[in-house]
Amino acid sequence: MDDDIIIDDLTSHDLHEVIEIENTSTPTPWPRALFEKELDHRHSTNLAARVLSGNKRTLVGYIVYWTVADESHLFKVAVHPEMRRKGIGRALVEEAVKRGRKGGVKKVFLEVRRSNGSAIALYEILQFKKVGERKAYYQDGEDAIVMALAL
Repeated sequence: MDDDIIIDDLTSHDLHEVIEIENTSTPTPWPRALFEKELDHRHSTNLAARVLSGNKRTLVGYIVYWTVADESHLFKVAVHPEMRRKGIGRALVEEAVKRGRKGGVKKVFLEVRRSNGSAIALYEILQFKKVGERKAYYQDGEDAIVMALAL
C-alpha cells in the first residue's frame, strides 16, 4: 500500500464514517447509539485505522474491544470494502493485542461468523485458535466460532 496507515483513537466525530463502513460490512450492523455507548464505556477501547494521503486522513476501519481484568474481548473489527486485503484489519487486531499485552492481558477472545472465511484465516494467521461455537449467535441466526489467543 502506498499510503501510510495510522491507528489512533476513534472519536464521536468519526461516527458518520464508521456507520457508512458498518452498513456495508455486516449483515447485522450496529446502530450509531451502540457505538456512542461504547465510546463512553469504561472497559471499551475504540480504535480507528486511517490512511494518510498527503495531508488528508481517511477513516478506513475500526475495532471495538473490552478489557476486563486480564482478558480482552474483540467485539467489532471492520474495514471499508474498498480497502480490504491491504493489512488494515490485521493492523487493528495486532494493535489491540499489543495494547493488551502491555496491560497484562493473558487471553484475547472473539466471535466470528462461521461464513466469514477470510476473517477466520486472518485470525488463524495471528495464532488465534478455535475454542468453541455459539449456535444462532447473530441476529440473523448464523452461528459464531469462538476463537482465543493466549498471550
